[in-house]
Amino acid sequence: MTSAPIGWGDYARLMLVLCGILALAVVAIRFWLPKISMWNKSATGPIEVCARFPLEPRRTLYIVKAANSYMLLATSEAGVQHLAALNADEWSTWNQKSDTAQAAKL
Repeated sequence: MTSAPIGWGDYARLMLVLCGILALAVVAIRFWLPKISMWNKSATGPIEVCARFPLEPRRTLYIVKAANSYMLLATSEAGVQHLAALNADEWSTWNQKSDTAQAAKL
């Protein structure tokens, strides 16, 4: 049993096929997997995060709408704390002011 020596042409063809498979795997992971992944779908329900304001790397303020009420929440290493309940009128007034300020910057 003698084996035929592998030439440079066979080696180059093997490397080309391996590079093609690697490129296909990268494209699949980068573009196709997020589109078909169930983790990419946004949750729907009665709770919605209306605004987020980071204070420090691990401290953030949130305005959250739950059912028909708005509340101001703070998150930190210690957990989540309820700071205040907001009226829908207060939130809509603040939201309109922020929208006009962003439009003025453009």
